[in-house]
Amino acid sequence: MPKKPKKNWPPEDGDITGLIERLDALEERNNIRFEALFAKFFVTTEGHHYVRLCGEAHPREGLEIGQHLKVAITLYDPKGRVVNTGLCYLSAPEKFYGFEAFQLDVNATVEVVKIRVYPQRA
Repeated sequence: MPKKPKKNWPPEDGDITGLIERLDALEERNNIRFEALFAKFFVTTEGHHYVRLCGEAHPREGLEIGQHLKVAITLYDPKGRVVNTGLCYLSAPEKFYGFEAFQLDVNATVEVVKIRVYPQRA
């Protein structure tokens, strides 16, 4: 009897950073650059499945962002369908200076094959 192929989801160490896709045109348009991005799949003690995205937001020019922004992520399944979204707000422009670290958790009840991360105007 042939062996079943090894299932790749969820990954053993949880690291799914390689699934991140950035949208450079949107980062440029909003004068922001995402750095140090890390994505991890994890299961809570209650059995809930999540994707955690961590990173830093830096202005492309200068030390300030000049507008209200949020970090948005979209999760996709193997069929290319959107299975969940999430967002977090960055500090108000008058409080943002230099860079800001962010973290957001999004429920992931199915296999995730792509994670898009992009800025949105708040």
